[in-house]
Amino acid sequence: MVEQETIIFAALFTAQTLIYILLLRRIVTSQHATPPAGAEPKNGYEEENHQQGFVVPNVAIDALKLLKSRGEGMTSSDISRLLGRSREHTARAMKILYEKGLVERRGKPFRYYITERGVRFLDIMENHS
Repeated sequence: MVEQETIIFAALFTAQTLIYILLLRRIVTSQHATPPAGAEPKNGYEEENHQQGFVVPNVAIDALKLLKSRGEGMTSSDISRLLGRSREHTARAMKILYEKGLVERRGKPFRYYITERGVRFLDIMENHS
């Protein structure tokens, strides 16, 4: 009798574990899914530029606007202070902008300058708003 109960318990435990793993996998994959075209940005964090096909965080767009208005190079620390964001948050945004070719960086510490592509990007964003 005890052996039968142990076998039943082990089978139920195994089934429960498999169900848990399947549900966890579904949750993880659904969080990394790409939103459908034209979907609203989550929490206002990202705006999608359909013309150029990439996603840029709002803080990065604000940084681009700041660089354009200043007309001079700025460090990530300067940008974070003026935008009221953390240094880490701003540094990540500036890295995205650099990788997308919207800013260039010079010197150490990096001074960021808006590129022609960055200016065109802002123009497109403003025309679609």
